[in-house]
Amino acid sequence: MATSPRRRAAAPRPAAPATIELGSGQADALTALAVETIPQPQAQMAVWMRAAIRLPDTGEIWRDCKIYATPDGLYVYRAIPADGWTPDWWAPLPPQHRPITGVMARNGFNLATDKGAVIITPSQNCACSAPLRRFNPDFAQRVVRWVEA
Repeated sequence: MATSPRRRAAAPRPAAPATIELGSGQADALTALAVETIPQPQAQMAVWMRAAIRLPDTGEIWRDCKIYATPDGLYVYRAIPADGWTPDWWAPLPPQHRPITGVMARNGFNLATDKGAVIITPSQNCACSAPLRRFNPDFAQRVVRWVEA
């Protein structure tokens, strides 16, 4: 049985968005909190190509990434950046023991970051067709020892 248009309840109207006015000092303080400063790395300690990573803040799993561990932090790339180094995700990397490598790393390993623990799983496939295989930022040319705890 169809209801007549007159008998239908009126749909609730969405409320108008609230406007918050801030003084210039307050706006600057909020902007400073929202913008994360990512240091430009100078060298790498390790690199994983065509790896999967589980991000600690969202729990998302990104596949086919290129991941650099540097003294300045963990830099995760999903695509080649326009400026040559700005990552898609970054976190400070405190001193810790070097992660496992080779066959032992097939099931993944944890790295502690200041944003939480990430799980990195290196791919066992070759990186021949990976879009990031030719991406080598300037800092990747200089390799330093792993910063131990």
